Amino acid sequence: MLLIYILAILADATTETRMYEAGSLLPPFVALNGVSESFLFEGQYLLKTRSRSDVVQLGYNSRNSTGLLKTKEPIKVKDFSFSIDFSLNFVSQGGKNAGFGFWLIQNPQNIKGFYGNSPNFKGIGVVIDIEGGTPYIRFIDSSASKHQSKALRSEAKALNLKFERKDKKILVKFEEYDKEHVLFSGEVKIPKELYFAVTSFSGKSEAFISINRIVANKILTMNKKIYVKGGKRKLSSVVLVLGSVTILGLVYYLYSKAPKEMAYKN
Repeated sequence: MLLIYILAILADATTETRMYEAGSLLPPFVALNGVSESFLFEGQYLLKTRSRSDVVQLGYNSRNSTGLLKTKEPIKVKDFSFSIDFSLNFVSQGGKNAGFGFWLIQNPQNIKGFYGNSPNFKGIGVVIDIEGGTPYIRFIDSSASKHQSKALRSEAKALNLKFERKDKKILVKFEEYDKEHVLFSGEVKIPKELYFAVTSFSGKSEAFISINRIVANKILTMNKKIYVKGGKRKLSSVVLVLGSVTILGLVYYLYSKAPKEMAYKN
């Protein structure tokens, strides 16, 4: 019975992640023909590859510069995660809606203003606002709900942002100098057709964003039922079969061994 219990726990807790290649952007970023199989680049951008530090730069080091990268195809898996390693450069006062955006939305666009995207988006995003010079990061959604923002260091290096969707829930967190902060956790309405995108708008500043890599994963949950202490656990057919075979094997072993021991004693 102990073995069956252990197998049941493993069956309920099994969650697998696999690389989601269509949503990942890894060095060298583009093929020999200069085209990425998974991403489109628009506006003003630079691709620095085959160097000591491969980087995608969105926006030029100049005013009113915009840049965009987005997945060519919509996200085709139900549960997924996106992890983005990036840094900010030459941050100063950019004015209203200047900054950078990370999006899970229906129709990403390359527009001057609103962090390089259209303000009439459908989905969710994380924006880094540089209006006053000090960058602030916050979660936003198309319902115009207000969410708490957090200040970042002006020359923010070694930043990581992660979106995760699992069981219709969204988790958004970022890491700054090995300190992790949760921006949002809960349910939020998002469109069925989603694209992942990153945008940049320097405004009155000369700021731009450098992206080191984007790692996308699809999350496969084998059994989504959660065991509650005191509740009844329903064992899967696989667990029951394995448990039954184990018990029958043990019974057979004891049964076949018993006569041999008796004969030896006689």
